Amino acid sequence: MAPALCGFVTPPAGNVYPETLPALDIGEGWETAPGFHGPPGQYTAAVTIPSKNVSISKSFAAGNSSTNAFTDTYDPPGSCTVVADTRQQLDDLTLQHVRAVAIWVGRMEASPLRTQLTQLADRAYAAASANDRATALNAMTQIKDLADPLKDQDYDLYGDVRIALALLTQPVPAT
Repeated sequence: MAPALCGFVTPPAGNVYPETLPALDIGEGWETAPGFHGPPGQYTAAVTIPSKNVSISKSFAAGNSSTNAFTDTYDPPGSCTVVADTRQQLDDLTLQHVRAVAIWVGRMEASPLRTQLTQLADRAYAAASANDRATALNAMTQIKDLADPLKDQDYDLYGDVRIALALLTQPVPAT
């Protein structure tokens, strides 16, 4: 079987996305195309092709998402996650999403699970506040394991747990 060609393709009629703008097919189908979702702002996209010694960048205004009313965090669509570009942004986003987990746990009905999750969420938030990423990661991993059965019932909690874990495991930017 011949390898798939990469290029921009128009999604088929009836696709689940609100627009039919071309998407970059990287050889695995247009559904796997890298996408951009973010809050309103000014952004710069940069593409580098090392084998051709080429770099292209484009600045643009984009985004139409808003923050969650309860947690004041940005909720990316679907299974997308948040990626920080700077160390300060990583620290801020991590703390926000760890705090969001504590908010969602606090909104749960009283139960032994909520008590256990509250202790872990408090530990994770204190550690993230002190920039102790290892302890925060440990507590957040335990929260994920305990909350896993709730992921279909409490999407908000599980979503912020997933994002917090992604941020806690993201390599720390040099600047």
